[in-house]
Amino acid sequence: MLMATDRLWRLRFRTGDKYHWRVWSQCIQFLTLSRLMGEHKQIRMETDRVSYPVGEQVRIYAEVLDEGYDPVIQQSYNIYVETVNEDDKENEDNIQKRRVNLRPDATRPGLYEGYYTPPAAGRYKIQANDDDLDFANSLEFQVADIKPEMANTDMQITRLQKMATLSGGKSLNFSEIDQLHGLDKSLHEIVIRRELPLWDNWIFAFMIIALTGFEWIVRRRCDLL
Repeated sequence: MLMATDRLWRLRFRTGDKYHWRVWSQCIQFLTLSRLMGEHKQIRMETDRVSYPVGEQVRIYAEVLDEGYDPVIQQSYNIYVETVNEDDKENEDNIQKRRVNLRPDATRPGLYEGYYTPPAAGRYKIQANDDDLDFANSLEFQVADIKPEMANTDMQITRLQKMATLSGGKSLNFSEIDQLHGLDKSLHEIVIRRELPLWDNWIFAFMIIALTGFEWIVRRRCDLL
């Protein structure tokens, strides 16, 4: 694979790892899916990421090969996802095990993919069905309850400068911290005006309907229709 560009930094520009992680993880999965981690299993499963926030879908891939390492072509392939918690290890009855149906990829024989939405935060384990356990790998992924304000922790300097301008203050960086004591600390009154189109006001629309209806009633009573 060749990427003849020096603009890969744009994958992270203003988005963090949203696209950067996806591009490189999918490249690895499609190029060396069956040989990752030094293994060469007949059935190799992978996810697009190793950690997810609660409510986000997990994309699961499975490359299914037969004894001769030729692609297995069938209508679907079933795998199982179960929770991995320390408390559940002592009592297997508490382990929540769910079946996920993977559909074949039309562009690559033997490759199956599907989605699974974890119900809660925690660790999850992906395994093949009981008949294929000896021929398949297993993997884990983490689901964390990430607060929205912690999803993007990068400094948003443009937003800070806009807040400072609207409030009559000033945005300083670390090299300008010595100017903090000399800033104006008096109260500022800010007036924000918004122009709304007249047609978007429901009162104006109601007045037009009321006047039109009143005119129609008057004309009807005076036999002017």
